[in-house]
Amino acid sequence: MYKILLCLAFVAATCQGCNLMQRLKVKNQWIEAYGFGEDRMAIGTALWRSIFAQRPEAIDKFFKRVNGNDITSPKFQAHIARIFGGFDMCISLLDDDAVIEANIEHLHAKHTTMGIS
Repeated sequence: MYKILLCLAFVAATCQGCNLMQRLKVKNQWIEAYGFGEDRMAIGTALWRSIFAQRPEAIDKFFKRVNGNDITSPKFQAHIARIFGGFDMCISLLDDDAVIEANIEHLHAKHTTMGIS
């Protein structure tokens, strides 16, 4: 989860120096990558399979409440959907610095209360 928040922060920070056309390019690339329904879940499942292969200790440390031991379970698939929804929201806000910063601060505070910072 920490890596995901870092990715979101990275996208926001990286794009702060971008002009409008560059931000629109990132948004268009995300639209292509984000795909539709089943594509999103397949990409999300592959992402988490890779993360957990590299950091299996993260499952018990951070993902018990969302059934991280079974990434194909409905509970974890819902978690994947929420994460990708967060990515989508942040990327859609790339052209509004104040709002994206407020959103990232909110996500950080929310995860800090869960012991993920």
